[in-house]
Amino acid sequence: MSITAIEGLADLGMWDDAWVALDGLSPGERSTPAALRLRLRCCPRTHAWALGEAVAGMLRNGPTADRNAAAVFYHANARRLINAGDRPGAAASVSAAIETWPDYHMAIMLDPLLNCDGQEPR
Repeated sequence: MSITAIEGLADLGMWDDAWVALDGLSPGERSTPAALRLRLRCCPRTHAWALGEAVAGMLRNGPTADRNAAAVFYHANARRLINAGDRPGAAASVSAAIETWPDYHMAIMLDPLLNCDGQEPR
């Protein structure tokens, strides 16, 4: 299956199928930036947070598409952590998102779950 076809699965919300299809790629294909970005997109939906952290770390210093994918993951991770009551972890993930892709700060500022100004999350 091609990366484009696997992206189609993800676009349809078929996260587990996309994950399995990514696993079915050759090792060389699995390690391409496009496959890593797609894997990172699947990580929050499949609750693969530790793997997502590792992949985001690999992509965060790459070209624009890589850094954007990492920032989106860090944002999702911050939301997960704030919901779990881990404010320091969420703050670290927000910082990682903004350091990775400074232009992404507006998405975080507009997120009502994260933009609580010291108040309880809304």
